[in-house]
Amino acid sequence: MIAKLVTHAPTRAEAIEAQSNALDAFVIDGIRHNIPFLSALMAHPRWKAGKLSTGFIAEEFPEGFSPISRTASAPTCSQPSPPRSITCSASASARFPAR
Repeated sequence: MIAKLVTHAPTRAEAIEAQSNALDAFVIDGIRHNIPFLSALMAHPRWKAGKLSTGFIAEEFPEGFSPISRTASAPTCSQPSPPRSITCSASASARFPAR
């Protein structure tokens, strides 16, 4: 894991909306990541309803997941976000030559 995104709101629906907005504004370049999949989860009706099980991904994405390409009008991290509690933490490791 390279980052963790946490959102908070008074209701589940508001927290999901905050998470969706934050994921749509989250940009990681240079490595593979699953942000488009997580964003799709936030928009899924079953996820929004909280009707989850350990089989959720297999049941709802039996053919796998194919992300939709970002458009030029998609928000970026440089744009201000609405006043919500969003916490991001990231970690990375550097390669050091063997000693």
